[in-house]
Parts: sequence; C-alpha cells; structure tokens
Amino acid sequence: MVTIPTSIAWPVALIIFIAIVLVVIVLTYLNTRLGFKHLHLVDPKEKYFILSDVVQNQGKKLDKELEVIEKTYKRFTKMRIFCFTLVLILAAVLCARPGDVKPVSEQLNTRDIVLCLDVSGSTLPYDKEILTAYKQIVNTLSGERMALSIFNSTSRSVFPLTNDYSLIARSLNNAISAMSSFAQTSIQTGASSGTDAQSTSSNMQDILYFLAGTSSKTEDSSLIGDGLMNCAIAFGNTSEGRSRSIVFATDNILSGNPIYSLDESAKYVQDQGIKLYTIYSGVTALQGQENEIQLRNATQDNNGYYFFTAKGANSVQSIINNIVATEQKELNPDSKSIVEDRPELIIYSLLLIFSAYLVICWRLKQ
Repeated sequence: MVTIPTSIAWPVALIIFIAIVLVVIVLTYLNTRLGFKHLHLVDPKEKYFILSDVVQNQGKKLDKELEVIEKTYKRFTKMRIFCFTLVLILAAVLCARPGDVKPVSEQLNTRDIVLCLDVSGSTLPYDKEILTAYKQIVNTLSGERMALSIFNSTSRSVFPLTNDYSLIARSLNNAISAMSSFAQTSIQTGASSGTDAQSTSSNMQDILYFLAGTSSKTEDSSLIGDGLMNCAIAFGNTSEGRSRSIVFATDNILSGNPIYSLDESAKYVQDQGIKLYTIYSGVTALQGQENEIQLRNATQDNNGYYFFTAKGANSVQSIINNIVATEQKELNPDSKSIVEDRPELIIYSLLLIFSAYLVICWRLKQ
C-alpha cells in the first residue's frame, strides 16, 4: 500500500539539492529568455523578398501563423522546464529519505513471555482453545521474546525464548493441529472401517509427537508445581533487565508427588519478579471446588492475575485481551521513535512526471 511520507531522514541533503536545483532553474530560464529573442522561423524583414507576389498578399496570415507557432513553442518549453524542475525536486526529496516516524517502546521490546501449558489428560480437551489464544498473543506483539513449555509429569520446551515469529507461529500451528487430532481421535474411538482406523492412527502419531517428553515419570501425572517451576527457570539469565511474564494454563488436578508444590512455585515466581497470569482450563462444574480455589489463591496471594475460563461467554480470547492490556499498562514504557522509509509515492510521482517530460521533449522536436 502506498502511504504519504511524513518526514525526511537527511534534511541537509534536501537543502543542498534544492539549492543546486534553483541555480539550474535560473540559468535555464535566462538561457531560454535569450533564446526566445532570437526565435524567428522567418525574418519579417526578409520574408517578403523571398516569397512570390501571390504569397506576399497572404503576408498577414503568415505572420499570425508564425506567431501561433512561436507561442506554442514557448509554452511547451515552459512546460518542459516545469517538469524538469519537478523531477529535480522529487529526486532531491528521494535522496533525503522520505519516511514515517513510528513510535517504538523500548521496554515493550524487552518483554519475555513464557506460555506454560498443562497437557495432562484432564486438560487436553481445553488445550486447543488455550493454544489458539496463545497464537493470538503472538499476533499482538512485535519484538518480544516468547517461549512455550508443556508439562504433565515432566516438562518439555516446545520452543525456547525467541523473537523468531515464523518459528513461533509454525510451532503453535503444529500444536493446535495435534490438539485438533485429539478431538478427532476421541470421536473416532471404536471406529471399525479401514479409513477411520488409518485416520485414527495418524492422529495418534500427531498427539504422541507433541506430547513426547511430558510423561517420563510413568507413576505420576499432572505435577502442577514442577511444571510452573520449569516455566519460571525457562527465562534463563535474570540480570538482563527484561520484563518477564508467565501465562499459566492448568486445572490444578494433581496426581503424584511433585518436587515443588504449587504454592512454592508461585512464591518463587513472585520472588523472581515474574508476573503470573493463571488461566483455569478445566471443567466449569469444578468452579469453587478445592482444586480451583487453591489455584486461584496461589496466584492471587503472590500478586498474580487469575482468570476462570471454560467454553462459553467467558472466552479465552477475552482473557488474553485482558492479559495483554494489563501487561502494557504495567510496563509504562518509555517511548522512542524510528523513521521507516516510505519512498513509494515519491518514486511513482517521479516516474510519471519524467514520462511527461520526455513526451514534451519529443513534441518540441516535431
């Protein structure tokens, strides 16, 4: 899309170029004025000696024709000078790098976000929604680093902290596809036809590939505290002065003996200066039950933000919007500006006017 530039990066270049253009215009104008004084296709004093007696009777008519020709020549010459001047001015503006001033928040670009997802059996029906919302977070950001860590009895990093948004989008798409396969496999369980059996087998491969490395402890599952702790240490070096946040999705249904309890991990997250955003991703009927209350208290007692969600009016999308808005407000970034080059309009105008200049030059030669 062609946009109108609002600033120039090199104003000194523009000033110098305009000064040169003015000199060229003045010299060209003076030369043209002198040339006009000597522009006579036929000398009025001699033409009657050249023409025959019959033509001499039409002398006045010839004078008028010559006058029209001379005026037309002068008009086209002025148009040529005007177009040439515009070409030089546009070339000067192009050399000065026209562009737009874009405010950039340096602090927002030093924001790290770890997406932390429970992939135990009880949360799998809700993980596609959560992953889709995670992908929408990516679409709202520019320059921030993101990571995705999934856990059950053990944790796996799907991708580490990175601002390679093509990698992030591709990984999230693969994860969403795997969760879609889980839904299809659930529907096709018990299928008898060969086609359905092959489809079910393919879906299971996608699911197992995505969940690989999250069930290394076969005697345990859904170790919530350990999963959150692994997400907290995924930030690595904490001395870089970067803003850090965890978007944590779980139903807090523990089945096993974790190394860290949920309260211990949440306290560690707060002590490290990491913002915790917890999304309950479980059965709606369990709201107000012990597991859900414990998850909410562990989050809010450590200055985190808690969201209860399920399929329905309180959608994952609205929760993610609140997370992004709150995060931007709390950062209170110091803004700076950069200039993005926008030469398209100048280039198109330059080509159009230069084409007109060539047409006028061709017409003058006729």
